[in-house]
Amino acid sequence: MCALMNNECCSDTSKNVSATAARSEKRLVQEPELSLRQKKKKKKKKKKKKKKKKKKKKKKKKKKKKKKKKK
Repeated sequence: MCALMNNECCSDTSKNVSATAARSEKRLVQEPELSLRQKKKKKKKKKKKKKKKKKKKKKKKKKKKKKKKKK
């Protein structure tokens, strides 16, 4: 939407940086409202996601080429 509204926004990097800073501030504001139990759940979810990614990497195995028998 940024590009459609005005061309200056995407070309000017300082505006993009301020947008990301605003997002990080929103996250900081939301965290104190959560209870300790909810914070623990968030941490567990993050850990589970990391574990799943690692498992996917382990599943990838090189296929062995079958040798053809000479007649």
